[in-house]
Amino acid sequence: PSLGRVNGRDLVFWGGGDGVCYAFDARIEPGLDGKPGKLNRVWQFDCNPACNRERDGKPLPYNKNGQGPSEIIATPVFEKGRVYVAVGQDSRHGPGRGCLSCIDATQTGDITQTGKLWQCLDVGRSFSSAAVTPDGLVFIADYGGVLRCLDADTGHEHWSHDLRGRVFCSPFCSGGRVYIGTEAGRLTVAEASRDKRILGEIRFDSPIYATPVAANGVLYVASQRTLYAFQRN
Repeated sequence: PSLGRVNGRDLVFWGGGDGVCYAFDARIEPGLDGKPGKLNRVWQFDCNPACNRERDGKPLPYNKNGQGPSEIIATPVFEKGRVYVAVGQDSRHGPGRGCLSCIDATQTGDITQTGKLWQCLDVGRSFSSAAVTPDGLVFIADYGGVLRCLDADTGHEHWSHDLRGRVFCSPFCSGGRVYIGTEAGRLTVAEASRDKRILGEIRFDSPIYATPVAANGVLYVASQRTLYAFQRN
């Protein structure tokens, strides 16, 4: 789950195994007679578009030939009153049709239609959370290994890049750059801009499953075998 302040109150955003993104009021309603408290639901949004759930009026089966609805695996990302979240499936199911949704977090109730600001159906099944920059860019990778740079307001694709490896982690933006690792053990570094500029592709000793992290001028990259720390001299 993630947390964001909307219309003066804190909301908890959580992606469900049913492919629905939920927002709950962060204030806990106490339980009675010693029972657990609960979070009250503020809104819900079905992140599987109709074309991924049914065809010719009939429900599509789960995970058949790369089609059908998916669950939400990654953490929903909140930025400027919006939630960005993708859908995906277990890696054993392989690549398939997915979707990245941009949701208006200021509404209430079932906002599947009214809260949809835009959706990108070109994004396949994904484990990744989106990386959103202050200047209005969204970076998202899918399991199949494509990194995309989208406009945060419209969903327009500025560029895409084939990472040549499957992706389990999320893109990470820092210092005007975006970092993303692959199962092939390759770290790709790109400029976090509307124009495509790949700055480097570095091979590591083993797969990169974890998201790179930067802190105090140091970039940390964990491969399957080794934790690396990089700092400019």
